Amino acid sequence: MSKRAGYAKSDVRYWQQVVFRPIYTRQGIHRTVRQWSVKIQHAGRRETVSLQTANKAAAASIAKDFYLSLRGKGWEAALAPFKPKSLWSSSIVATVGEFLTQVQANWCGNQKTLSDYARAFRKIVSDIFGIDGGNAKYDYRTGGRQAWLNKVNRIKLSEITPEKIQKWKVRFLKSAGADPIKKRSASISVNSLMRQAKSLFSPSILKFINIDIPSSPFEGVIFEPRRSMRYQSIFDLDKLVTAAQEELPEGQFKIFLLAMMAGLRRNEIDKLEWSAFDWAKGMISIQTTKYFTPKSEGSGGDIEIDPEVIELFRGFKARATGSFVVESNIAARPTI
Repeated sequence: MSKRAGYAKSDVRYWQQVVFRPIYTRQGIHRTVRQWSVKIQHAGRRETVSLQTANKAAAASIAKDFYLSLRGKGWEAALAPFKPKSLWSSSIVATVGEFLTQVQANWCGNQKTLSDYARAFRKIVSDIFGIDGGNAKYDYRTGGRQAWLNKVNRIKLSEITPEKIQKWKVRFLKSAGADPIKKRSASISVNSLMRQAKSLFSPSILKFINIDIPSSPFEGVIFEPRRSMRYQSIFDLDKLVTAAQEELPEGQFKIFLLAMMAGLRRNEIDKLEWSAFDWAKGMISIQTTKYFTPKSEGSGGDIEIDPEVIELFRGFKARATGSFVVESNIAARPTI
C-alpha cells in the first residue's frame, strides 16, 4: 500500500494530500472547478472521481470512504453514489458510440446535418487512434462498415483531448506537403471537419446529456484562417460541356449540368423535381418538398440558369417519364 508522508490510505490524512480541484480551459481562460476530486487506480483501472463538495476536509473523508468501498465492492458499486444519473439521460455517456446515440435521441434538427456532424467526428477520432479500416469501412453489406464503426464507437470520450485534436490538426495540414493548392484544400477541409464535429458538443446539446468529460474536446483548438471559397476555374468550361454532351449518357449529363452550371449539391440533384423549374424566368427553385429538405434555412432559394441550359432541360422534360429530373428505378423516399 502506497503512503503519503507516512499515512496509510485508510487514514483520512492521506487523502487530504491527494484530493485536488480540476482545472479546465474555456474561451482561452483557465478556470478551477469549485468541487474537489480524487484520482484513484485500482484493479488495472484509473478514474477521476468528483467528490461533490467544495470543502477540502469533507472531500478527504469522502475519498477515504470511497477507496474502502472500492476495495470491498469493486468499481461499479463504489462509483454509483458519486455518479448519479442525470435528469434527462438514463446513464453516463462515456464512449463515442454512447455519446452519438444520446445526441441522436435529443436532436431536433435535420437528420442529414447530424449525419454529417457524426461522420466528421468519427473521421477525426479514427485518425487520432489509427483506426483505418481500409476499403472495408465502406462495406455495408458484409459487415466491414459495422466492424469499423464498432472500433470507433468503443473509444472513450475522456481519451479525446484538446491536445490530441491539436496534434491531429497539425498532422492533417502537414500531409498536404508544400503544394500551395493542396495546402489550401487541407486548410479548408480541416476547418470543415472540426466545425462539424465541434457542433456536437454545443451547450444546447450537452445540457441534455450526462457526459463524463469536463468540457468539449475541441475547447481551445484554433481554426485555420478562413480561406476564400470562391471557385477559380483552371480549365475551359465550354470544351468540358461539349465533351460531356458527346460522351455522357443523358442521365449523367443532367447531373453534370446541374452540378457545374447550377452549383447544386448531390442531394439537391438527386431529389430535384421538374416542378422546381420556372421556365419563363429561367430559374430552379430549391425548396422543401415531400422528398427533400434543404441543408439549412439559407440553402434554399432560386437559382438563375443560362438560357442555353434551360433549353437543354426543356428537351429532357419532353422525354421525361416521371416527376424527378434524374430518373431512377429505385422508388423515392421522404427525406429525413
